[in-house]
Amino acid sequence: MRRVRAGMAVALVLVGLGPAAAAETEPTDPRSAVRYARNAFEYRDFDRTVDVLWPWLHPPRIVDESLAIRARELLGISLFILGREAEAREEFSSMLLLDPDHALDPFLVPPDVIQAFEDVKRAMEPTLRALRDKEPVAPPEPEPNRVRREIVEVPPLSAALLPFGGPQFVLGEPGWGGFWLGAQVAGLGLNAASYWQANGLRREDPTYDTWVALQYVGLGITAAAYVGSLIQGARKLDARREAARRGAEDRNGRGTLAR
Repeated sequence: MRRVRAGMAVALVLVGLGPAAAAETEPTDPRSAVRYARNAFEYRDFDRTVDVLWPWLHPPRIVDESLAIRARELLGISLFILGREAEAREEFSSMLLLDPDHALDPFLVPPDVIQAFEDVKRAMEPTLRALRDKEPVAPPEPEPNRVRREIVEVPPLSAALLPFGGPQFVLGEPGWGGFWLGAQVAGLGLNAASYWQANGLRREDPTYDTWVALQYVGLGITAAAYVGSLIQGARKLDARREAARRGAEDRNGRGTLAR
């Protein structure tokens, strides 16, 4: 007798705790509701999916747009599979109003559901096109807070080391480039010609020393022309870089790089 009474007491306790235990498993916020419904959906418990999501979407109580899209997708698919096609199409319509370009995954959703969704999408195309055209464009960043970086291409200073008027040609100054080119070529020509003349003479010849001296004169002219071209090129390249940097800063503000 005592065992029977104890068993009845336990049963009454379990009956009393049943609603409370069930209430504790019910989702209490939109995110947990969608997660709970997703689990039920994956176990193909579509009735449970509908029961969980319907109160959150009728009336709408999910503020997060991406979460609402996901909830309506799960609800719409579940309703369609349960044979409630009209209600499923309404969920698809509401979902497309939130995301006009939304698409269902053909690897996870049955073909007949995909077909119904696409039918709704085609029927709503004028509305969806209008929604796409009215999508807000992010406002530009306020001008005081914007930093624009402009890369100004300027020949490197190493261009000053080029022979035969190379620095001047790089800078777009063919006049000076031709001058230094001519001077260096003339110096090398004088050196070479004097060498060949002296090479054909004996040291006792009275003109031998003259030709040897002219060799050194030719080398001196070449060296002087090269150094002159180098100095002029380095100064102008440096000035060009500085002018480009300042000009770009005047146009765009700080943050300009010259290279």
